[in-house]
Amino acid sequence: MNTWQIINLVLTIIVSLLVAYQVLYVIIGLFWKKKFKDTNVESSYGVLIAGRNEEKVIGQLIDSIKKQNYNQDKIKIFVVADNCSQNDKTADIARKMGAVVFERQDKEKVGKGYALDFLLSKINENYPDYDPDGWFVFDADNILDVNYVKEMNKAFNSGGEYYNLLSSV
Repeated sequence: MNTWQIINLVLTIIVSLLVAYQVLYVIIGLFWKKKFKDTNVESSYGVLIAGRNEEKVIGQLIDSIKKQNYNQDKIKIFVVADNCSQNDKTADIARKMGAVVFERQDKEKVGKGYALDFLLSKINENYPDYDPDGWFVFDADNILDVNYVKEMNKAFNSGGEYYNLLSSV
């Protein structure tokens, strides 16, 4: 075997192991499903959405959140319209649909991390007593199944079953 054949063989083995690792998780996901027990506990959740020029999709996400099979009094939606162009209507649409909206213009600190940090600081500043049990972070182009929050609430209130599930895989 020459040097190129050895390098090729080593790379093939490495790539094969990486693919096999992913296939293993697909197989586990197909045949082993964890169902969480129903719960009477309705936890409260804050929804964080960072969007830049998302006027075409932000309404669909907010609409899917408002159609959840879950107590709407337990869900509060916060949007940061991040570095949107002057003519973009992301903030206006989100406000009209009942979200709490903060607008941010910062051309130096660009990106979702900065936007979410800004949003959380504005929430702490304007809603100092707001303390939900959990947070959801969505991209503006997401759409939720009507039972998303209900199912996530089951997992959240499972009493540690999820962590036991992860350690048993």
